[in-house]
Amino acid sequence: MESEAVQTYLFITKDESEPSQIELGDNVWSCSKTTLAGNVALVYVTKIGVSYEWRVLSDAEPDEDLRFACKVEFIRKFEPPITIGELKAEFSQSDWPKLYTNFWGDKSVILDADIAGRIRALRSDSFLTRRHTPVIQNNEITHRCEVKISRFYEEALGVPLTNPRWSWGAIDPKTNRVFLNVWSDRVSTDVDGEKIHVLWKEKEKSSGYPERVRHLEAIQRGATGIGILCQNVQKKGSASRKIDFFDDEQLILLGEFSEDDDSKYAHIIKRLPVSELSDCALLADIRSIIANENIDSTTAQALVNARLGQGKFGLAVRKLWNHQCAATGSCTKEALEASHIQPWAHSDDTQRLDPDNGILLAASVHRLFDAGLITFDASGRLLTSSKLSRLEQKLFGVAGKKLSRKPSIRTAKYLSYHCANIFLG
Repeated sequence: MESEAVQTYLFITKDESEPSQIELGDNVWSCSKTTLAGNVALVYVTKIGVSYEWRVLSDAEPDEDLRFACKVEFIRKFEPPITIGELKAEFSQSDWPKLYTNFWGDKSVILDADIAGRIRALRSDSFLTRRHTPVIQNNEITHRCEVKISRFYEEALGVPLTNPRWSWGAIDPKTNRVFLNVWSDRVSTDVDGEKIHVLWKEKEKSSGYPERVRHLEAIQRGATGIGILCQNVQKKGSASRKIDFFDDEQLILLGEFSEDDDSKYAHIIKRLPVSELSDCALLADIRSIIANENIDSTTAQALVNARLGQGKFGLAVRKLWNHQCAATGSCTKEALEASHIQPWAHSDDTQRLDPDNGILLAASVHRLFDAGLITFDASGRLLTSSKLSRLEQKLFGVAGKKLSRKPSIRTAKYLSYHCANIFLG
């Protein structure tokens, strides 16, 4: 086990093949002159992500070109690499700009111990084995479906394609959602996180091109944009693409658009399991935030993150409750959710961003809390609704529980609101 004195360096390389040589037995790596033996290093490969962890075996020494190098040994490889998008989602808006500057350059820097630990935690054993939400790994779809996508639109999404042969998406007027087919190999990263290609700006000769333009215009007018990740099959020598298979379990929630000379992109807000499509309130709230012209982009992103239980709000709530479920004590990060005590719909923007209006709960306990089947009084004692049987209380692990810490005065006020207005008694 590493002692508290062990520091973590961030090594940076633009060559994907170089770090793999360390895994194969080469043990010399370029570094800054301040690099010391006995420490460890996280290795970031530009445009790919944090890919390796190494142990530093020697102090930095100058080579023949008066550049510095040290001896290292392989500890582990992060599979898949930890992307910039994941890091941005993990760290708060105040922490991220400072951290992001470390990912530019060609020499080692020292990471704060807490930040280094949280980066490692993104690929802990529990993260890899317990993670249940489908993801794109190395731009590959993890849940593939080979039925016709037109059937998926009609049966799973409840909205038929205008033309099964050439339509690239569809609009659901009942929910004001726009579904778009997007290619899994066109996910990229910029300073704002992950984005996905949605349109070539030079008009294509496809019948679906005008429809795609109309769909994007609908999103810009306030509709919720949702992407279906598709894998293409492309014949050699042909520029046309056809869908080989697609992800039928996970969608992506699309955010603001950006452009370059050739293309238009949509930033990825979050991965969205199909099962969450029924949460109309969540999607409507996010759409409302994005469409609100009276708030700046920084505040809008903070509000989106807060609605999703992420960003600065999520981080502050996790710290406030010591990274464990406030009711059961569970420490499994993948099962914990930062929830608002006074519901989002009942709060103003200040209350929505207030960590004292947050509570960290295991997912099942979070659902009980939001449904009003449990609450907490001002002293922290857990109260259960008469609608939740004794057996169910035991099965959910909430019988006889109390909060892991005494609520602050502000948190107690939010709990009183929940008890009076949400709890079913």
